[in-house]
Amino acid sequence: CAYLPHSIARTLAQDLDPVALPIIQNSPVLTEADLLEIVRAGSQTRRVAVARRESLSVRLSGALAETDDKIVVTALLDNLRAQIGSTSLDRILKTFGADEQVQELIVERPALPMEIITRIVDRLGDTLKQRMIERHNIPEVLVSRLVSQGRERTLARSIPTITELGAV
Repeated sequence: CAYLPHSIARTLAQDLDPVALPIIQNSPVLTEADLLEIVRAGSQTRRVAVARRESLSVRLSGALAETDDKIVVTALLDNLRAQIGSTSLDRILKTFGADEQVQELIVERPALPMEIITRIVDRLGDTLKQRMIERHNIPEVLVSRLVSQGRERTLARSIPTITELGAV
């Protein structure tokens, strides 16, 4: 597939799924621009094929995250070689943060920015929290603090302000 001319690879990537999907997922001659076009205009199955590629840039991962399609997003998160930026991880958390499958896939990522760890840790059950501690070498005391801070933020947001109560 590496010796396939770019023009032929593009044509095959636009063919019926049985022909297109292996090209989309595996062809090294498709450019980032080609793949972005597929993500923006393609079907869910074609987006999943892009998400499963051996290597994904932050930009391409961002376009996949912006689909807000759980199947596409879980395929992206499952690809441990994909470079996923903080902005995309943040969007995924906002959209699917309560979903246990998504939480597990995020915990299993090879590296997570601290702001993402901070946002997700108070949502995790005990098993995933323990896995996060082990996988990312986070001190348990830090996790406990992050969970407490998350609860405090939630509580603070739930208390009505004087203005909201109608007092002036």
